[in-house]
Amino acid sequence: MSRDLFAIAILCIMSFCLASSNLLVAQSHGQAHVLDSLYQLARNHMQSRVIQDDSLRIHAEALLRLAEMYDDSEYLLHAKSLIARSYKDSDSTAFFTQTKEVAKEYAEAGNFVNASHNLLSLAFWFDSRPNPTKMRSHLDVANPYIEKISDDSTRHLLYTHVLFWYGKSHMQEDNYRAAATFGAELENYCELHKLEAARTLAFVLLGDTYHKMARYSAREDEYITKAMTYRESGLDLGERLRDQSITSIMRLRLSKSLVALQKHDEAIPHLLFAIDSMPYYSRKGRFQAFDQLIRIYLEKEDFATSEELIHRASTEYKEVDRPLHKGILAELAAQLYLRKWQIEPAREKALEAKEIFEGVGDPERNLAIAECLSEIYRKQGKWELAFAQNQIVSQLKEDRMDRMRLNQIESLKWEEQVRDLEYEQQLQRADLQRSRTIGLMIVILIVSLLVLSIYLIRNKNLHLQNAFGDLQSRLLLSQMNPHFTANVIANIQGFLLKENDRFAAAHYLSVFSRLMRRMLNHSRSTFISLEQELDSLDAYIALQDIRHSSKIQFQIDIETSLDPKQVAVPPFLLQPLVENSIMHGKIYDLQKGALEIKVSKMDDGILIELSDNGAGSRSLDHASEAHISHSGSIMESRMMVLSKMYKKPFSYSRQFGEQGALVTIAIPTLSLPAENVSTASTILSSESRNEIKSSLCLD
Repeated sequence: MSRDLFAIAILCIMSFCLASSNLLVAQSHGQAHVLDSLYQLARNHMQSRVIQDDSLRIHAEALLRLAEMYDDSEYLLHAKSLIARSYKDSDSTAFFTQTKEVAKEYAEAGNFVNASHNLLSLAFWFDSRPNPTKMRSHLDVANPYIEKISDDSTRHLLYTHVLFWYGKSHMQEDNYRAAATFGAELENYCELHKLEAARTLAFVLLGDTYHKMARYSAREDEYITKAMTYRESGLDLGERLRDQSITSIMRLRLSKSLVALQKHDEAIPHLLFAIDSMPYYSRKGRFQAFDQLIRIYLEKEDFATSEELIHRASTEYKEVDRPLHKGILAELAAQLYLRKWQIEPAREKALEAKEIFEGVGDPERNLAIAECLSEIYRKQGKWELAFAQNQIVSQLKEDRMDRMRLNQIESLKWEEQVRDLEYEQQLQRADLQRSRTIGLMIVILIVSLLVLSIYLIRNKNLHLQNAFGDLQSRLLLSQMNPHFTANVIANIQGFLLKENDRFAAAHYLSVFSRLMRRMLNHSRSTFISLEQELDSLDAYIALQDIRHSSKIQFQIDIETSLDPKQVAVPPFLLQPLVENSIMHGKIYDLQKGALEIKVSKMDDGILIELSDNGAGSRSLDHASEAHISHSGSIMESRMMVLSKMYKKPFSYSRQFGEQGALVTIAIPTLSLPAENVSTASTILSSESRNEIKSSLCLD
């Protein structure tokens, strides 16, 4: 009594200190921080390893008062949920009514996650009563809320719990076929959505189903082995995930299989681990571990350890409002006293357990306590009472045999359905594997097409580059016209044969060599600057001007907004066109032939116009026309290749009038390679060409 008063005093002091600290924190950190801190503190107490109901309620009520003061509806609901949870093991009516009301309020507020959690908590609560019908009714209410949750991972996880509790409810009704069906569906669902930790639920459900089926089937060892396989898989999963909670749950389940196989010594370490490592809020699992371990030590006649464990469990579950637990502890105490020949204490505990079991309605527990009472009355010499208990035992065993026969019939039907289910699972796995194979093949096909496309594009670009290089070579050859070269050499020979004209021949040869050097240098580039192109053209024009005794007037006009050093053009662009005008347009036959080149700016590039006042279309002979057609074809091909390579429009056109011709070339704006950017002006002006001619003494 004094110990209880001391505990109450401690709790009152804690409540006062907590309220004071909350006010201090509120002044320094603000509303949101206070509410969240207090909420987390209450949750920590809920999950602690000590008896925590009163402490949890104190913190939850403090959170409730603060939430009301701050008018925070979210934390107000959290506080109500925690207060309801604090009554779970001490006041069943308060827990049930408050949790159901909180779930409804969460749903009305649109918080379907917490609404579902509270309804699942009620389903779990009815599992320990047990009441499978009530379990399913709350699961039916939770289902629509879970479907409304937007977060996929949360929705999938909660649905696995729904499947698990549906299976457990059918197991309580000995409907193992339905339980196993839900277990298989749960396992497939976890595999489909990659819920690794949730697969533990499937292993627990399937293991428990096969374990209980073993009691009513001729294939007992086979079912126990199958249950053990599922439980070992769950244990491996827990150890792989390094989750102590999963590991302790699966060790508890595995110990049941070992006990059924009479491997008690192997079961003991698993049960001790479960008791020591299971969190306190997992009271049902811890109690099952106590129950199994006490029965093993009773079987081994280790009465001291059995008594110690019974006392420890009774102390831990003293305030827990779970009648079945109290009845089992009373039955275990009766078994212990009976084995120690303490008959009167054994009778008192057995009668206490009998009263509880009759209220719970568990036939297996009633049979065990009836056998215990029969033995007690026999040892006391109360033969009439012993005979009455024997009749009860006989009736309960007959009922059990009837259940076993019915379950064996159901088991045969179920086994057939299990085979069908396993076959369907194999088909599903085959379909899944086929889908994965098809998906892999599609990916390989896409990658192959991508690689092929890259190869074809690169091959096409290479082909265009080769074609462009071929055109460059043909243009270079056309520029190095054998007749032109022969005439230049003849002119040099003429200068050398004249007396005192070696200086003029040297100048003439210098201009020619500069032209050849420019042609060879430019043949290695895709683009050069307009300035470099005009520089080469000036050298060519200077030689032609000397050759034809200044009968041709050349003029080059460049729009002032253009910088010839920065404008990119293909090499060998203008010289073939100028050659056509001079050689085949016959402008040197005129008294004063004229050739004009104009460079102007367009929206996206430059426009080059080359015009002359030559013969035009009037006097072109067949050879001239063929040559012009051939050079024009090369130019058109070149423009077409450049358009394909750079995805920009290059164009070339020519027109012949009664007198003269006009050639038009459009070139888009392109970036100029750094090595082709001119740093100084080298274009020959008309004065420079006149100076060359003067030095050659041809004026």
